[in-house]
Amino acid sequence: MHNDKSTFKVATYNIHRCIGSDELCEPQRILDVILELNADVIGIQEIDSHCITEIGHQLNFIVKRTGYHFVAGPTMFRSEKHYGNALLTRHTIKNIRNLDLSVPGLEPRGAIDVDLEIHGMNYRIITTHLGLKYRERMFQLKHLTDKIFEANEHKTILLGDFNEWLPWVGTTRILKRRFHRVPSSGTFPATKPIFRLDEIYTSMASKLKTHRVHKTKLSQMASDHLPVVAEFILRDVP
Repeated sequence: MHNDKSTFKVATYNIHRCIGSDELCEPQRILDVILELNADVIGIQEIDSHCITEIGHQLNFIVKRTGYHFVAGPTMFRSEKHYGNALLTRHTIKNIRNLDLSVPGLEPRGAIDVDLEIHGMNYRIITTHLGLKYRERMFQLKHLTDKIFEANEHKTILLGDFNEWLPWVGTTRILKRRFHRVPSSGTFPATKPIFRLDEIYTSMASKLKTHRVHKTKLSQMASDHLPVVAEFILRDVP
């Protein structure tokens, strides 16, 4: 557990329904990567929860073995399963807002928008997974940023898979006008990461302490995306 109360760690991770680079569905590998991350808050994308078996309900499988609090943000519902986003946290959840970012005729998308209390301080954390088409992402980002700035929130961290293949245009350009883009490198495909699809943005650039793509032998096998981790200074230590 991350016990340093002067900092906190966040991560974003597209787990690809726990299907690894070897095309096997192995939730235990994803669980092991999450334990390696040892983050206070983790935004999860592409979590697939079958209600028939315990191991098939990937969110339950992870939560039971880590003790994280969680918020589910499914975007696709079927009689036997649901699929979408999730947020894991070790800290107090004060408010939850599930945002619909779906574009008619395309795969449903959404965002989880929560207020957390972390060691006595309040933060807004949002995790999302944007669409594959350029115009779709632009629509989703406009809706998302409008919601963020309605509240005039200053301590905000935005996590997710933004599906932006051309980082000098589109969603990246818009977000960089309002947020600090945490330095990173390629996250997809995990075995030979070229594209920087998974990102962390923040309104607290001065509080950013460390950042990295979590590239290990295990993380390169567990999913087709690599996680991104950032550590923030919570309060200055005298």
